[in-house]
Amino acid sequence: MRKSSAPDPLPSCPICGSETTAASFEKSGFRVFRCHDCKHRWIFPRPGAEELLDIYDDGYFTRGGKYGAFNQQNISLSERHNDLWKLHFVTSHLDEGKLLDVGCATGTFLVDARTHGFDIEGIEPSEAATDAARLQHGLEIRNDSFSSAHFGAQSFDAVTLWDVVEHLPDPVAAISKCNDLLRPGGYLFLTTGDVSSRFARIMGRRWHLLTPPQHVSFFSRRSLHLLLERCGFQMLQEVYPWKMVNLGMVLLKTGEALGLHGGRAETVGLRSKIARLPLYLNFFDIIAVAARR
Repeated sequence: MRKSSAPDPLPSCPICGSETTAASFEKSGFRVFRCHDCKHRWIFPRPGAEELLDIYDDGYFTRGGKYGAFNQQNISLSERHNDLWKLHFVTSHLDEGKLLDVGCATGTFLVDARTHGFDIEGIEPSEAATDAARLQHGLEIRNDSFSSAHFGAQSFDAVTLWDVVEHLPDPVAAISKCNDLLRPGGYLFLTTGDVSSRFARIMGRRWHLLTPPQHVSFFSRRSLHLLLERCGFQMLQEVYPWKMVNLGMVLLKTGEALGLHGGRAETVGLRSKIARLPLYLNFFDIIAVAARR
């Protein structure tokens, strides 16, 4: 008699460790799992490091006109606005010191942080983005993955991860490393999507930030709190900021959410002049937090 094979065991939650999890659905060929306890979602199995690195070519950073062309020194109006908001968020807690920006892309936030007087350092795994940071803004940032890079322990007063933690294969290890890099009393600032927000729950699998494999983790407000607590941080502030975006990025993200990658509407929109039109939006599904070591 042929024995039936047992189903693969469900993965435990990478944030709270709960084994009360379930596969919610599949998107872009990846299974999305959900923790019943902390409401965290993640894809499993996760892509390998090389597969993730292949995503972040020059096309990734120029899509939707977010960073502009890599051969230009100008910063888009929307990105400039958002970077100034981030700087204001940081300086409401810390006005000076040594700052590390993890996943700094082309370094536009670091430009403003440097102008304000911070001693800056950045790390970015994309070679295309680090080259652009040097050519556009004269920034010598480190081209490396955060997990493999070595820094001096307790060598920073602040670490920032703007829309980065959802990309990292092991968020617990990454945030623990941030703690190790910070001096006692140092600050961690980050932004990420809130999968437990009303807008995300209404949109379901069509939520604009549920885009595997570039996003591998989808934090709820509760799972983000647990992550910070587990890694030795005290939550200080959380807000849902308004954000300025180009119309081209809105069209691109809408196309991604609907599975219309490269669709006619998206292509026409991105090639038109109105693609650079800035919009001021807030679906209250992106959370910014300040925490202290």
